[in-house]
Amino acid sequence: MVSLLSVFIMMQFCEDLPPSFIEAASIDGAGHFAIFRLVVFPLMRNGFITATVLMFLHSWGAFLWPALVAGSNVMPVSKAISNLLSPNFYVDARVKMGAMLIAMVPPLVIYLLFQRYVIQGMAMSGVKG
Repeated sequence: MVSLLSVFIMMQFCEDLPPSFIEAASIDGAGHFAIFRLVVFPLMRNGFITATVLMFLHSWGAFLWPALVAGSNVMPVSKAISNLLSPNFYVDARVKMGAMLIAMVPPLVIYLLFQRYVIQGMAMSGVKG
């Protein structure tokens, strides 16, 4: 899956790479894969982490696509919570709040773990907001 924001972030990181590093690695005799593994990938690490976290948050909050793709025996979290909020049957408010809290924990933990990298990645890619 590709996100336009992820493509933009990675493109900005590629444009900001100093060509002198790549030229120096090729003069030293490194091949294309060695240049990527030893020079390009470490410099683009924040961009990869930022794109991954943003794609995870986008996928976690998706409702329509998982509801269409998933079978009747497999239910995504967003679909289960929407069933709890349905006016067709009564569910205790504590159960609703508990389900929403449980669904909120994984994205919150992922973001808090990688918050430093996401902020650095956004600042370095030129995305404002």
